[in-house]
Formats: sequence, C-alpha cells, structure tokens
Amino acid sequence: MISSVYSYYLSQYGNKSNSKYDSHTRTQLKNTYSKVVKINSQTPVYKLDLSTAAQKYAIDLKEHARALENITEDLSDGADGTMTFKKSAVSSNASAVNASYITDFGAASDDESFDINVKQLACSQLNTGNYLQPRSKHIKPGEYSFDLSINDVIYEFQFKVDNSETTNNIQNKIARLINRSNIGLTANIKEDSLGNTAINIESESTGINGTTPVIFSIKSDDANNQPLIDTLGLDRVTQYPANAIFDVDGDERSSMSNSITINKAYDVKLSKVTEEP
Repeated sequence: MISSVYSYYLSQYGNKSNSKYDSHTRTQLKNTYSKVVKINSQTPVYKLDLSTAAQKYAIDLKEHARALENITEDLSDGADGTMTFKKSAVSSNASAVNASYITDFGAASDDESFDINVKQLACSQLNTGNYLQPRSKHIKPGEYSFDLSINDVIYEFQFKVDNSETTNNIQNKIARLINRSNIGLTANIKEDSLGNTAINIESESTGINGTTPVIFSIKSDDANNQPLIDTLGLDRVTQYPANAIFDVDGDERSSMSNSITINKAYDVKLSKVTEEP
C-alpha cells in the first residue's frame, strides 16, 4: 500500500519545481513537526481510513494546500503579511527592450519609469574559416595540434589526419573536438552557394573586458602546425565581440551582455537597436 501511494505521489507531483516559498529554516520545520505531532495525539487511531484512496486524497489535499499557500505568499507583502498586488514592469517597445520586475515589494515606486535608447547590441566573437572544396585534401596526413586561448586559459587540441580524410572530414573532426571540450565555444560547418565548406566557431559569451579585442584566439607555436591553421582559416575573425551601448534617461552606459539590471529592481533584456527611447 505504501509503495503504491509513493508511486502516485511521484507520478503526480514528482516533476513539479519548487518555489522560493518551499525553502524553510530548521525552526520552521520543527514548528510544523510539533503541530503534526499534536494533531496526531488528538486523533483517534481506530477511526483513521488507511485505504489507498484515502492516502491519495490526503496527498492531493496537502499539495493543493501548499500550492494555495505559495500563491498567497506571492500576493502578500513579506513585511506585514497584508495582501497586495505584485508589481510588474511594462515596456512600450517590448520587441526591442523587454523589462521585468525582479525584486521584493516596495523596492521601487509605483510610478517609476525610465527611457532606454539602445545604440548597439552586445555580440559574440565569430571565426569563420576559409571555404574549401569538401572532398579536397589540402591537409597532409600526420599529427597536428593547436592552442586555443579563452578566459585566460589555454587549451591544446591534438588530432591525427589519415590518408583517407578529406578537408570536410577534418573540419568536422575539429568542430567535434571543440564542442566536446565545453569551454564556452560552439563550432559547426557552414556551406556556401558553391558547396564549399568552412568551419564556424562562435563564443557563447558576448562583449569584451578590458583592452583585449577578442574572447578567444587560435594559434600554434609549432611551425609544422601553422599550415593547418592557415589553410582552414581557424584564426580568421569575421565578427569581433562588442559590448552593448545604451542610454538610460540620457546617461550612456555599456554592458558585456544584452541582459542588464537597472536600479537593482528591473531585469532588462535588449533585443534590437532603437531609433528613439
């Protein structure tokens, strides 16, 4: 009976995510436990219905009560417990600038507003190699390696080229190596209108920090590996990373990301350049 009830609980409620109100302190849990013990001590055991249906009903009742309590907490002011309406942010141009209210009640005035003018979006770095005939064999058989630097860390990639491998085989091999490394880069193969292919490497992050103009770089200190880099164009930057540039009430600001926070109360996502605030 216990097993079937637990299976019912997992199937009905096991996949639901917890809200911020489901986290409790040790004191709160102790108080809840004490209340349960007190209620149980006053309940005649011989009158309990221990059927599977009754246990499932108890689970449903408990979960629905918890959901209702979370809704009540979400609509209440944590300071004094009074009911209030949750604040929300509204954008006059949601396709370009989307805003949401992220803080607690009372952190911002009800009539607070600001004008945002997006001058430039933050963008990632993009390296697009040379477009080559996919069945060609520009790379000689042998062992190769190159160094990839990102976030002040240098990663060495090593691989072997066999006699039967074509240029496209090598491009795909390098793309798989980069994707499997999980270092913040995504690699894929692009094809032009003539059917030629090139390796495309893009950073997951955007923007620049300091004076370094790139997020990642590819090179090799071994002269024997340089022809590989030059032939495939691994170090060919086709889009340099850039920071988002925007005005908030006429005050120009910049950000490495298109997701910004204003006044510690608003989560703002920039989507496109605007002609006016």
